[in-house]
Amino acid sequence: MRRRSRAPVEGGDTEDWLVTYADAITLLMAFFVMLFTLATAQGGDLAEATAALAEQFSGKGAAGPGAAAAPAADATDAALTDLRSIIQTQGLGDDVTVEQHDRGLAVTFSGDVLFAPGAVELQPAALGRIAPLLQQVVAQAEAGHTVEVEGHTDDTPLAGSQGMSNWDLSALRAARLAALLEARGLPGKRIKVVGYGATLPLVQNRDEADQAIPANQARNRRVSLVLKRP
Repeated sequence: MRRRSRAPVEGGDTEDWLVTYADAITLLMAFFVMLFTLATAQGGDLAEATAALAEQFSGKGAAGPGAAAAPAADATDAALTDLRSIIQTQGLGDDVTVEQHDRGLAVTFSGDVLFAPGAVELQPAALGRIAPLLQQVVAQAEAGHTVEVEGHTDDTPLAGSQGMSNWDLSALRAARLAALLEARGLPGKRIKVVGYGATLPLVQNRDEADQAIPANQARNRRVSLVLKRP
């Protein structure tokens, strides 16, 4: 007797159940990972894990990693605005700049507005003009920043300096501003002083004929306060 062949089953793929099964296994794994996390967390870790899970399940945590960056960006913009406002009010627009760098906010003073040529002591007239700006830097640093005070010189060797080099000059000038920040309430442990000498010029000190470019050398003589992020 001839056997009849069984007609093919209509209605699509006969392995659809595998998809449902795989989804169920994935959900179970996620559930057990969650349980394991809660079981091994202690103290503050437990509270943080519970809060994170609550955010995810409530939908509040779905904003992505960029959501937390917005308040920080707003704070940086506000700090820039405040510092630039003080610079303008004090008439320091030609001598002080404030910029946002990868390391944080950088407030840069022209060395000539702060110090006489070759000197390490601040000019008395400059101290009064920069005092509000220094106080604002201290206020910004109270959010947990550290301040790196960086001194820079041009490449002209010091004359009649009793053996002092541009390294010494840049470091001592930076130290003077660091002392002013500490006197205004910034803890010394959050201040770092660095003297770069003439090693990091903004522009070339000399032309191709090795002749000094006075305007460029003036730009390279500077002290920067870098508010580094926590």
